[in-house]
Amino acid sequence: MTLTSSRPATPDSYVPSRRTVLRAAAWTAPAVSVAVAVPAYAACSPASTKPSSYALSWGSGVYTRASAASGTAVVPGAAVGAQPVSVVVTSSVSSSRVNRTAQNLLASSQGLELHHASPIVAGRDHRQTVTFTFSRSVSGLTFSIKDVDSSQGGWWDRVELTGARKFEVAPRGRRNTHILGSGVQGAPWYYYDSDTVLPNSGDSRGTVTVTYTEPVSSISLVYWTSVGGSNQRIWLSDFSFTASSCA
Repeated sequence: MTLTSSRPATPDSYVPSRRTVLRAAAWTAPAVSVAVAVPAYAACSPASTKPSSYALSWGSGVYTRASAASGTAVVPGAAVGAQPVSVVVTSSVSSSRVNRTAQNLLASSQGLELHHASPIVAGRDHRQTVTFTFSRSVSGLTFSIKDVDSSQGGWWDRVELTGARKFEVAPRGRRNTHILGSGVQGAPWYYYDSDTVLPNSGDSRGTVTVTYTEPVSSISLVYWTSVGGSNQRIWLSDFSFTASSCA
């Protein structure tokens, strides 16, 4: 007997028609574009560690004062993509008789102010120490200490600074200078006479310009008076330095 199936024969392989292929292609899911945020600063790599210059301008808004004892600056780099350097400023006093005013660590176009309230007490035992801590090592740090002066019966500024550095002061006649000392304990910087009040704007006679000769991560400045009675203050100019572009 011969059996005949009612189904049509199925070929061994199926080849779709050109129309079927085109119709399927028309319903293919569209490609999706995904936007990826680019970080504000480039990721660290050996190529991005080249140095960038930095300028801490105290009056520019990069510095935030928390109190008479602390503040923080976030300093942008000049190089494209350079990551910022943070500078933490902290103040401590060695004696309860050192009273920091509300202007201490205050920033302005004149610089960063260090200010002791009246009546100040003479002697290094009554000093303020201000420490600047950088978020990474910096090189070629340079700035000026301004308004180092004196007033008979009022104050006679004394300033010390840590670290390996060179400094410049204004000349006074032949082989003399307005500022004496070398800025270390036992030989602090001070004005040559005991009664010269200089303008607060930073007369060159009372200015010490410092440049560090080795990389630093932290420096400390010590401020006191050898004569008591009144109040005393100095200013620090803007800081400039170089550092790796990468944190």
